[in-house]
Amino acid sequence: MELELPWPPSVNSYLAIVGRRKVKTKKAREYCSEVVNYLSQQKVKGFANNKIKIEIEAYPPDLRRRDMDNITKALFDSLKTAGLYDDDSQIDFFSVRRMGKLKGGKVCLRISEL
Repeated sequence: MELELPWPPSVNSYLAIVGRRKVKTKKAREYCSEVVNYLSQQKVKGFANNKIKIEIEAYPPDLRRRDMDNITKALFDSLKTAGLYDDDSQIDFFSVRRMGKLKGGKVCLRISEL
């Protein structure tokens, strides 16, 4: 399965502390909603509880320095919420490859069952 999704928010802007609780930021909730809507429109079939492999090609929105592992939290949580899989623990392999800058940014995913 191949998916093309918008650039996810960084883990640094994913959670906020409210009182003594950690909650998803507005940016994180909006991204998750966008991914859920996209997968729903595409009628993407999920992997249930099977082990999966995810290969990510990341096209950053600009040339700023960034850690590629910071984009996986919002991305993986959103895919789970969209019903692509039951739990993040099913991801037995993932890779992230930085590609060239692209206005607005995007991530291209290849997902397969192991």
